[in-house]
Amino acid sequence: MNTASNSTPATLRPRFRPGGYFLLAVVPLILIAVWLLVAAVQQQQAAASVRAELERLRAAGRPVDNGSLQRWFAQHASREGTRSWHELLRLVAAAPARPGSPSDLPYLGNAQPPAEITPDGAWDDEPAVAEFLLAMRPVIQQMHAAGQHPAPVWQPVEFRGYETLLEELQNSRQVVRLLQLEVEHAVYRRDAERAYRALRTMEQAAAQFDWQFCIVGELVQIALRDTHRTMILRCLAVDIWDPEQLRGMAEQVGPPRELATRWANVLNGERALLLSSLEDSKFWLTDESPSALNHWVLRLPSTRNQLLEQFRALDGLAAEDPATLARRADQWERDLARESGARRSLLRLPERLELHLLPAISGLAGALERDETSRRFTLTALAIKQYEMSAGDWPEQLEQIDQLEASGLRTGERRTVSGGGFGYERHGSEALLWYVPPAAQGTWPPGPAPPIPQVPRHAVLATIR
Repeated sequence: MNTASNSTPATLRPRFRPGGYFLLAVVPLILIAVWLLVAAVQQQQAAASVRAELERLRAAGRPVDNGSLQRWFAQHASREGTRSWHELLRLVAAAPARPGSPSDLPYLGNAQPPAEITPDGAWDDEPAVAEFLLAMRPVIQQMHAAGQHPAPVWQPVEFRGYETLLEELQNSRQVVRLLQLEVEHAVYRRDAERAYRALRTMEQAAAQFDWQFCIVGELVQIALRDTHRTMILRCLAVDIWDPEQLRGMAEQVGPPRELATRWANVLNGERALLLSSLEDSKFWLTDESPSALNHWVLRLPSTRNQLLEQFRALDGLAAEDPATLARRADQWERDLARESGARRSLLRLPERLELHLLPAISGLAGALERDETSRRFTLTALAIKQYEMSAGDWPEQLEQIDQLEASGLRTGERRTVSGGGFGYERHGSEALLWYVPPAAQGTWPPGPAPPIPQVPRHAVLATIR
């Protein structure tokens, strides 16, 4: 019997020495330890970078948390009109409902104003509007007086990161809407002096709340200024103005805003609000955060360093040509998304969360561009009317208004920020001025042709009489 054929050679049998099991257990632990050591060193370096950046910001007088943002606001706002405007905000918020009618008021409520102001024409809401404005006359007089205070006005804002409430800022819109209704009714009654005074106070009220410490505040400020300019354009369709009032309206519209300073102030505030929120455990423990991993990542020094690096890159974005700011901001956001997707790390802030935490600068830049185009457009419309009053006829072409010394227009401002020229046409006893916003260019939905073929559909149109 051959027993050797049924046995396995010793050299073919698998063997494990006790040391092999030890290595299998220890090597992963060593790799994890090395990774943790490298991560700890990286976090120490990130923490040092964060401290250095915060020191640089503090030395430059920029806010970095709730406390320093509170001090910055106190230094850049006046307390002279604080009590007056606080009372006015309260009075407007508590304005009585329109008596004798279930519907709302135009501008202040849901009722729509007439398509255009037609003095002594049909306006169903006019009796109720007149009654309401008569009741609010003391408040409007207080607004005229409060507009003389230095701007912006300080209000008791309690800074709590992204949970900061801006009730006063939001209520300022109702102040301007009340004045908007006052202008509408005054022009309807052909009371140019009353309308002009309300327009001036609208501009002053907007300046009182030009706080420049967050994007929401800047968007509200842009909305207030746009409301003022919209009412000027609406009033130009009624021929009740004298040359001095037209020059005064141009002064109200004013020169271009200092874009680089405004941009820096808003981003400084946004950075302080974000850093304050990251220090608050309620922010990164909220149920709205994507995952427990993100809760953990938000607490890392590398997260703060990553965000501070992005804010530093944003600081100089407005230092170049303002005409290309919106395009540069949009490109920056696309580049950030592309770069974030290419750089993956367990200790790096996820792309989706990074984009969520950083300010929406493309939206801000686009709003600033629209704001400046609106300013130029309004000044151009005023210059056309000024020309007509001095020359006795409408200009044949826009270049003729450049000879006006008090128009408020600067060289090259008879066009949009992005470079598109304003359209102009004499049309009987009135003049038409228009431009097509970038978002509406190329859109021609079906429907009847516009009454003036030269005016593109969706254009911003001003009728001047």
